[in-house]
Amino acid sequence: MKTFLLLFAFLTSTAVAVPRGGPQYQTDRGTVSFLRRHLISGGEIQYPLEPRQRKQMGSMFVVMNLRPDGTVESLRTRHLEGDRVFQTHVERALQGYRFKPKTKGPLVWLVSFAPPATVIVKVSRSKDGKPPVLFGRSL
Repeated sequence: MKTFLLLFAFLTSTAVAVPRGGPQYQTDRGTVSFLRRHLISGGEIQYPLEPRQRKQMGSMFVVMNLRPDGTVESLRTRHLEGDRVFQTHVERALQGYRFKPKTKGPLVWLVSFAPPATVIVKVSRSKDGKPPVLFGRSL
């Protein structure tokens, strides 16, 4: 499963320029477009230092529910592959995000970390208000 998630993320991503020596962020145009239209505030998801130094990989899906005012109501991590430090790090970052009021959710985030320092982030919105199904199971 981990190999599939990382391969899928790499094959459908485009690189985003970052300062030399820092992490390389990858995403897709749909994610960039969605975040530009709906995101009010939120920081970059960083590759945690210890796993990066140990060259560990990790990936997960995070289902984000929003309140009507655009703040994060809840986060549920699904299909975590890798160390729990990835989950803690991603959830801490996403908890601080704020979207424009009435942004509809849930939002599904795919976040992957790959050595030496690549962070892949994709977000999609469930069209019917229900979490999407992956491999026959609801996220």
